[in-house]
Amino acid sequence: MGDNNDNFDLQALMHALATSQISSTENTTQAINQLGAVVESYIQRQPASRRGTSGPRPKEPKPYDGDRSNGQLDDHIRDLRNWIAFHEKRDHWTDEDEKVQQASTYLTGKIHRMFTLQAQNIHTFPEYITWLQATFRDNNEQIRLRDEWQRTIQGGRAVMDYASDLVYLAARILPQKSTEEIKDHFRTGLNARIQMNMAEHPEWDTLDLNEYITRADRQDQIELAKEQVRKRVGTTSHGQSYAITDAPRRGGRVPSTLTRRPRKGTDEWQAYCRQHSACFNCGEPGHNSRDCPQSRVTLPHSEPLGPRRRPGAIPPRKKTPFRSGKART
Repeated sequence: MGDNNDNFDLQALMHALATSQISSTENTTQAINQLGAVVESYIQRQPASRRGTSGPRPKEPKPYDGDRSNGQLDDHIRDLRNWIAFHEKRDHWTDEDEKVQQASTYLTGKIHRMFTLQAQNIHTFPEYITWLQATFRDNNEQIRLRDEWQRTIQGGRAVMDYASDLVYLAARILPQKSTEEIKDHFRTGLNARIQMNMAEHPEWDTLDLNEYITRADRQDQIELAKEQVRKRVGTTSHGQSYAITDAPRRGGRVPSTLTRRPRKGTDEWQAYCRQHSACFNCGEPGHNSRDCPQSRVTLPHSEPLGPRRRPGAIPPRKKTPFRSGKART
């Protein structure tokens, strides 16, 4: 059927359904089937570029300037493949050459001029990807990746950030690191406290990589919660934040208020001695100050009274009295 006949049939069917001119159920079903056939025929005759334009669109690749560092080329190729595959499923490409031309529009500056010099030899999208890898691949990339792998530790980062960087590096190194190699490196690169907590559970060593990372992340969260408690309490020790308030330290001695004596010679000393019937000289009960054994100090007759000198000390010189007046001649 031509376009005019389709329009006529479509208008007639829609008019019949709208004005209820179709009497029986069988005629209604037949009219709906004819309407569906007309609509399907109309859709099939539309160009491929006009079909599938609705719905979500993929993220377009970022412009590429030939940067070889930090995996920029791999990221650009990945985005290109996702973008080409999305539109390929919707029949947006007429041929391979169109894919190449559209993908090359994301090259900037002199990088695009380099492509124009080789465009006559590139006719398919896989050939274009091969040209990108051969032209912009860093020859020293594997050396840098291995050095970065050796330097990667947790440091001040979260466990999940450390694990994601390690897994990403392991995937880019050729040959790729095995799961056991990633797990061993991940274990040795953890912070010391988390390593100690993980070592307390030797049964975790048999877990797979993902489960082992999950357990380490849990220990990291516990340590972070403890650190927040220490900051809130105002202590720096790892054990004091969980001690019972006003409890004595283990092995310490708590002074008793019953045996505590005030300083001698004060009013509190006098009150203490009267209350406990104690000696006003030594504070011990059972005797008076005049009978205190500590006040009976007997000195030998050979020892003169006066300040004590250290053995071998030079005695001080006697002062000569000053005499005023003129000397006799």
